[in-house]
Amino acid sequence: MRLHSRQSSAIVGIASVFVAAMVSLGCPPGEKAVAPTDETVLRDIDPTAEWDSTFIGDTLRTRSLTVIDIKSTEITTNFAWVSSNPAVVKIIGSNLTTTKGSQCCITLVPVSEGSAVVTATMTDNVKTASGQALTYKANVSVAGLPTSLKISPSSAPGLQVTDAGRTNPGSRIDPKAIIRSASGRPMTSNLEIRWSIIGGDAAKLTFAGGLLTSSLSQPLGAAFAPTVFGVAAGTARLVASLEPRTGRSYPVLADTILLTVGGGQVLVTSATPTNTTMEAGDTQQFTAQVKDLAGATITPPIAWSSSRVAIATVDANGKVTAIGAAAEGDTVSVLANVPLLGITGKQTFTVLRRVASATIAPNPASVATGGFRVVVARFKDAAGGSVIARKSNPQWDVTSGTDIVAIFDQTDSTAVLQGLKTGDAVVRVRYGSVSATVPVRVTPPAASTITLAIQTGSATRAIIPAGEPLLVGATLAVVATAKDLTGVVVSEPLTYSATPSGLVTITSTGQATANIVGVAPGTATITVTSSSDLSVKATATVIVSPVSTGGPAVRIVLTSTPLSGITTVGGTVQFTGVPKDANGNTASDCATIQWATDQSAVGGVNAAGLATGVGIGTTAVRAFCADRGSISVAGRLTVVDGVFGVSRINITPRYFYVPASTLTQFAQFSATPVQSAPGGLSPIEWLLDQSPLGVGTIDATGKVSIPPATVAGYAGGVRVIARSAGQSDTSWVTYGNAGSIKGTVLSTSGAYLGGTTARVVPTAGGAQAIFGLNNEGIFYAVGLAPGSYTVDVRQQGNPTAQLFTNVIVTAGGTTLLTLVPFP
Repeated sequence: MRLHSRQSSAIVGIASVFVAAMVSLGCPPGEKAVAPTDETVLRDIDPTAEWDSTFIGDTLRTRSLTVIDIKSTEITTNFAWVSSNPAVVKIIGSNLTTTKGSQCCITLVPVSEGSAVVTATMTDNVKTASGQALTYKANVSVAGLPTSLKISPSSAPGLQVTDAGRTNPGSRIDPKAIIRSASGRPMTSNLEIRWSIIGGDAAKLTFAGGLLTSSLSQPLGAAFAPTVFGVAAGTARLVASLEPRTGRSYPVLADTILLTVGGGQVLVTSATPTNTTMEAGDTQQFTAQVKDLAGATITPPIAWSSSRVAIATVDANGKVTAIGAAAEGDTVSVLANVPLLGITGKQTFTVLRRVASATIAPNPASVATGGFRVVVARFKDAAGGSVIARKSNPQWDVTSGTDIVAIFDQTDSTAVLQGLKTGDAVVRVRYGSVSATVPVRVTPPAASTITLAIQTGSATRAIIPAGEPLLVGATLAVVATAKDLTGVVVSEPLTYSATPSGLVTITSTGQATANIVGVAPGTATITVTSSSDLSVKATATVIVSPVSTGGPAVRIVLTSTPLSGITTVGGTVQFTGVPKDANGNTASDCATIQWATDQSAVGGVNAAGLATGVGIGTTAVRAFCADRGSISVAGRLTVVDGVFGVSRINITPRYFYVPASTLTQFAQFSATPVQSAPGGLSPIEWLLDQSPLGVGTIDATGKVSIPPATVAGYAGGVRVIARSAGQSDTSWVTYGNAGSIKGTVLSTSGAYLGGTTARVVPTAGGAQAIFGLNNEGIFYAVGLAPGSYTVDVRQQGNPTAQLFTNVIVTAGGTTLLTLVPFP
């Protein structure tokens, strides 16, 4: 290869040309000459050569370098050859000299995969004016045998064709073959690739401007590349395979990608696109808009057809004629097919039988003033068969009495009539040329809801949901209030009844009130029914009890609805208390039950025992015998949040003791929330309540860290609290030389023991410590110094107390108290 320089504009008459020709190994030296000193010429002709993807084991021969002076006379000079990476490319021979007229070369041997730069530097006194020696560089890339072949792109896009069978602009593929060695090194030359199209005439290969029907072969990395065009709708496969090479044994390498030719979009519309129904005999014109893959509108030939020719037909121009309907509401599709692109569009519509007559039901119709009534139009065909009018909505109007009735709403074949005032009106429905009318009478306002209450003197109260108590022979005054849809009280006759009969008698004292008299023990359901609308009712439960013959009250039996006692903020739980004597009979001296809660911030309770949730947490609901204040009972009211619904949380372990001799200064606790409703897992918050001797910390996982045992008086205790969604539970830790006192508080009636505390005071005097219960009724007095103590266990609202004196606490020990169950 000969490289010509540009003549320098700065130095007139000086020119030098370096020509690349083959140089022979071991040629004798010749005459020396000084090269031109024009640096501009030197930069322009910096000679390099490239050997890319040379394989290990190939033999390369370098290009000779010949220096020619201004008179075109060859001069000789020596070159020193160096490889930048001999482990990749090794040079055989060095200090080679060019000789006038000779054609010889040196040998490069590729050794391993990688890259190297082979440099030849003039070693004689042939330099530029700035002292720069003339050099030659050859970049060599060495790869192993090819092991993989992939076509890029790996999946071809659709090759769109036009109505003339030619590819649309930009709808083409210029594939490349990517070959790599076993190490993943890319190979870009010295290999031959054969490209082929198989599987039909959907796509063609072009090469150097010509259209090929089968295949072509090209050198890997050539400047020209094949191009694939789509010529007809369908599919074909593009295959690239490695061609054999003389003197080399290669693995069989090939890759294939699927070509899809055609595609696009067909949008089928009618002249009235909002009308999706046709009646038998109707015609409708449809059109098709075709777009290619690029979104451009094209006009290829279209073949029209019907999916159900027995229902509708379509001509060659897209005009549809409805013939009939095999069944009411049948659908049919008009199809527009583009064979050239292999795509189809469709529009689906409903074919209905033609409407011949109409009626309205009910006929006549009535509606209360301020109320609403639905009337339905029924349509039939000429043969008397029912037809659903869906081609267009039927039109409703009031032909007379527009101030008496109004059309409130209408959908398809129904209308909602609203009564404005008492009187008569006529309503009409029209569907095309068919119509029907109905007379409508507007009556006085009717009841929509009925509520019941209990008369107590001049006031009323709500009925107890769990059942109103009523003694045999006693009277219960019930007040019923009827209201219309607008909330206005309606004055109309109301009917009272009781199920089963025989438990009570009902005497109506007026339109809205009645007296219920207990006749026999049992549970009766009282029903109040509207006379204007028998579906409007209200019910109440009455529990009839015999007159008490029992003795003095000794306890109160407490129940709740729901039994769990769980509600949310604003929700209610109905508590019921029944006083009992020693024999289990209803007590005779506890006619009135009074109610209270321990924590008004959690919940409140009214005089009828109906508790209402105020804030998240747990409180006791207490029932007292008004005549005998010493008789009481407590129930649990749990108010949960509306997200997690946590009703309880349980800590484990319940108690933890760390001896003074241990090397471990921590106690690990875990807590499990009990959820009364489905929801996400509620997070846990951990707290420490320090006892007088307690020092410690707790982290977010429930791990309690206590002080190290570094002094003889190492002792203490802490109370561990876990909270989740407003609920909490307690555990305790005692460590070192401190001791504990444990007690379990029970109830003979199973009542809630909230509000119970244990007060612990040293016998010799000192500050008292107060300890509460956990969720299982257990308390631990922790962190106590060894010695004697007095323990006083009390329950809020219960006058009974349990006192324990001279309770001995030992270092590291737990003293158990035996408590008598609270009544």
